Amino acid sequence: MTRYWISDKDSSKTGFLLGALLRLIINFIDCKVQKAFVHRAEGYGEKISLWDDLLFYPDDKVSVSYKEITELLDCEEETLYWLDVEFELSNGKKMSFGLHDSSSMYVECSDDIRDLLDNKFEDVKVRL
Repeated sequence: MTRYWISDKDSSKTGFLLGALLRLIINFIDCKVQKAFVHRAEGYGEKISLWDDLLFYPDDKVSVSYKEITELLDCEEETLYWLDVEFELSNGKKMSFGLHDSSSMYVECSDDIRDLLDNKFEDVKVRL
């Protein structure tokens, strides 16, 4: 799996285009999300606080729908500073994405998506 770090910022409360990143990745992968799990969620807002309260230990995860994730990322009343989400995809692969401590977004997957990310964002780094 390759982890891509994206440091582009915007003027949203979170400071990053997480919703746009998620839709870009899912469109590229061209398959359906079978299961979604939140491994870490920190910030301010009702949904974020609910998930954060359920995540005590490193192996904890909250099962959520893809729709819940997109609604959260598009909601102006929720502010994230840390988010780790894992998707199990219909093609048998897994993909993770999120926001790392308000410093950068990331995507981790087995597909080579560097060109896709470079076309959308200006500051993309790779860690194998």
